[in-house]
Amino acid sequence: VYDTSGPYTDPKAYIDIEAGLPKLRQEWIEARGDTEPYDGRDVKPE
Repeated sequence: VYDTSGPYTDPKAYIDIEAGLPKLRQEWIEARGDTEPYDGRDVKPE
């Protein structure tokens, strides 16, 4: 049986869900020159 839970069930793993995923492709995306960064927007729950 394959364990699909990943590191979340490992008691030794430190998980910071506030940090998000690592930006593995950030340099590649910026090097293409066809994108524009922005600060995002506020969440407006309705």
